[in-house]
This record gives sequence, structure tokens and C-alpha cells, in this order.
Amino acid sequence: MIGPALALILLGFVVAERATPGLLFGFGLFAAGLRLSIDNLIAPIVLGRYVMLPPPVIIFSFLAGGVLFGFVGVLLAIPTAAAIRVVLSDLYGDRRTLNLLKQGEMALHQEAPGS
Repeated sequence: MIGPALALILLGFVVAERATPGLLFGFGLFAAGLRLSIDNLIAPIVLGRYVMLPPPVIIFSFLAGGVLFGFVGVLLAIPTAAAIRVVLSDLYGDRRTLNLLKQGEMALHQEAPGS
């Protein structure tokens, strides 16, 4: 998160040194569009694949965690949502999710002795 922001700031300094107001405005739009597309489109899709949650649930979890508990809520939003999904899958019998979780658990146990 800090790395991309620093890169955009440095690039902004280079653009500001040689730029017209129109180019500065265009750079600002580009930087804002890039951050928004990564944060709101790409990140939820990638994160959702790893924790087996749909992207709208990822976005809602971040928003709810941030509103209810601030920065700590944002940090704990996805682990909490994933834990709720596991509990609900166990209670209501979502066999596909439970099988995927068991396969992952078995793979972890097989890798542990060799590590």
C-alpha cells in the first residue's frame, strides 16, 4: 500500500516539474482511477478466491468492519467473514465448501512432516 503511493507521489513530482495544468489534471485522474480500480475491482476478486467469498461480501466486510470498529475492524473484517462462512457452512451443510476446507487441511498435514 505504501509502495504504490510513494511511486505515484514521485511520478507526480516529475509530472509537476514539466507539466501544464491540463497534464497535471490528467495525471490526477489517472492516479485516482488506478487506485479505485485496484481497490474496488481487482483486490476483492483476488482476495475472494483465496478465502472462498464472493467479491460483494469482501467489500461489505471491509465497509462494515471499518464503520463498526475503525482500522482494527478493517484488518479483522475478512478473517471474521471467512470464519462466519465456515460456521454457516458447517451448520447448514454446504458440502462443497466443507470438502474444499478438508482437502486444504489434509494438504497442510501432508506437507508438515516434510517441512
